[in-house]
Amino acid sequence: MLKTNKILRGLFVVIFLLIASLTHAQNDLTQTLRGRVLDAVTNAPIPSVAVILSKKTEGTTTDTEGFFRFEKVAIGRYDVSVKCIGFQSVTLSNVVVETGKETVLDLKLTTSTTLLESFEVRSTTTEIAKLGLAQSVNMETLQRVPANFNDIARMLTNVAGVSAENDGANHISIRGLSPNALQWFLEGAEIVNPNHLSNAGVNGDRASLNGGGVSIFSTQVLERADFYKGTTPTDFGNALGGAIDARFRKGNDSHQETSFGIGLIGLEASTEGVFSKKSKASYLVNYRYSTVGLLSKIGVPLGDEASAFQDISFKMNFPTRKMGEFAIFGVGGISENIFEHKKRSEWKTQKDSQDITFKNRMGAIGLSHNISFNRKTNWQTVVALSGLESSRLAVGRNALENVENVFNFNTIYRKFFVKTQINQQFKKGVLATGLVVKNEFIDKLDDYKTRFQQFQEVSYGQGMWYMSFADFQGKIGSKWAYSLGIRANYFSFTNRLSVEPTAMLQRKMGQNGVLKWTYSRQSQLLTPNLYFRKNGNAPYYYGKFDFIKSDNINLNYDHHFKNNIHFAVSAFGQFYHNIFVIDPQFPPRNYWSILDNLDHYDYYGGMAGTAQSIGFETSISQNNRNGWFWQLNATLFDATFKEPFKTRSMGYNSQYIFNGYIGKEWQIGKRQNRFLGVGSRTILRGGNWQYFYQATATQVAPYFRTDLNVYVKRNRKNWSSTLQLDIQNATNRANEQYYYFDTFKQKQTPQYQLGLLPNLSYRISF
Repeated sequence: MLKTNKILRGLFVVIFLLIASLTHAQNDLTQTLRGRVLDAVTNAPIPSVAVILSKKTEGTTTDTEGFFRFEKVAIGRYDVSVKCIGFQSVTLSNVVVETGKETVLDLKLTTSTTLLESFEVRSTTTEIAKLGLAQSVNMETLQRVPANFNDIARMLTNVAGVSAENDGANHISIRGLSPNALQWFLEGAEIVNPNHLSNAGVNGDRASLNGGGVSIFSTQVLERADFYKGTTPTDFGNALGGAIDARFRKGNDSHQETSFGIGLIGLEASTEGVFSKKSKASYLVNYRYSTVGLLSKIGVPLGDEASAFQDISFKMNFPTRKMGEFAIFGVGGISENIFEHKKRSEWKTQKDSQDITFKNRMGAIGLSHNISFNRKTNWQTVVALSGLESSRLAVGRNALENVENVFNFNTIYRKFFVKTQINQQFKKGVLATGLVVKNEFIDKLDDYKTRFQQFQEVSYGQGMWYMSFADFQGKIGSKWAYSLGIRANYFSFTNRLSVEPTAMLQRKMGQNGVLKWTYSRQSQLLTPNLYFRKNGNAPYYYGKFDFIKSDNINLNYDHHFKNNIHFAVSAFGQFYHNIFVIDPQFPPRNYWSILDNLDHYDYYGGMAGTAQSIGFETSISQNNRNGWFWQLNATLFDATFKEPFKTRSMGYNSQYIFNGYIGKEWQIGKRQNRFLGVGSRTILRGGNWQYFYQATATQVAPYFRTDLNVYVKRNRKNWSSTLQLDIQNATNRANEQYYYFDTFKQKQTPQYQLGLLPNLSYRISF
């Protein structure tokens, strides 16, 4: 308690200094706002588009290449409206203009003949909606929501139906499913787990499939992140619960810009600009180095592990006159956490007697190409190679502090992914066809050594995965739109084929409402270590197992009111089958499946179960009305698993999720050149479930957390800065995370989430 009081006193001092820093006046400051308008289907430039900027009396139009430009725009927040005959009008709200960086908008419009609604995934970007399913995620707004740590996965926990599963990690559960049901994409290419410390938040302390301590790329490099929950579009396969497609922004193609950031979590630097003044080829590079040991030194209780990570992200764009646009992109990161055993007199839990070293390395590199043959046809291709290596060495000691056992786990996992797609614009709609080819490789060795025995578990092999798809989106009259699609997945290792239809029917309700029904059959491979698990010279045990499959149905209504208020309500049903569980003739009677487990446990036996998640979600939000922004959402659902002899809750069946955030920003100072912002976020959800070897079920206590932040933005002539204090779990509530069997205590023991966690940071851009 004394340590917590010291932290709180220090935070109040910081808040006072933040506010005090606003007392000096500045001169009037301006910046350039520019961008380009393209066809969302063919990627062709659209000339003569009217672009109107709020707070200005005049507008402008795009040139023959689709470019537009506003000079000497006063700093602040604006609405940008884009109108063109034959295309749907778009208005972007909350576009930020500040001195340290040009505001560059990449706008893509849909033709008015398709009635396919545009959606906003960042305040400066619109794209064509695939099946109308992409979740609207305003990146700039969520940057101001507390406890996001520049991590897109943490930001998505503000979306209805999505919950975080650990304060110290970024795994997300969608509608009661395991984070394993989520798939990550980068620039449209499927990649391995792009997160540092992939063991974070996992009760077995093993590498997880789709989460970790923090993402390997910062949100500072993101243009947008297309998020799909439940139903995925036709060209996205191998994902049951949802998908995140991270899209990096282009570097500034006119001059160099640089930013630096420093905080209690670490350091960050980025630079962007042009390779030559004679071309529009540009680059963007971001580097981070972090050690959470800095937080421990100021008294924040983060446990006894020493953790650190560093990463680099980049994108290079090469536009050509006749060959289209090429881009090279990539990420790379290394991380580790180390725990050293304590003296025998200090042992309180099993972990205290161990030396544990976990190391994680991840990398991905890719090439994309986009070319428009004419104003009707566009061809897109992306190629990416990604890999993940993780190792965990645990050395356990007995009561005499002598070595009792050594567990050494090592995994190498790689994906090679190629996708090519052609979009063709017709009078009545858009046809998209394409092919995906993927290779998955696993080399996994678990080595167990004790005083009495030594044994190993090996997974080694590779398989090819193919997917072909076609999707047509069109219009019926002035109010109806539809989409019909089909994809076929084939996995060479198991010789299994899955044919999956998709459909969408949409009706415009009045001027501002849309009613939408969607259906999609989806599938996902088992974890790679299961397919390629070796048992001596015996054949692969799971060599003939089918895909895990689901049928997803959504009914959704969206309405946009005046004053930037958006209301949405959805009913959903997700039904899963071919989920392999342990043979019930062997204990334990309850066993995790891939849908409710986070660890890499094997699923012995060939019994298959079914599961479902049925529920209802609603949200209402307002973005940037007189400086205010807020959102409230609620999700009620029931995610159950039907084993051969009974039905039970799935591991992440919390049954309810309530999220809310509110913030206010003031433009102040004599010349209105500084900004003071405050924000608060609250999360309430039910507890998750666990099933132990005694075939008993335990539900952890409900989860409640409140986060706070305060920031100051200052603008100078050629640079801007942001000083921010971010406080996670401001009430210091002790939330239960999970229970584990502690061999030292010989009983099930609760593992608690993080307490109060402050993050003070400073960023400068010029």
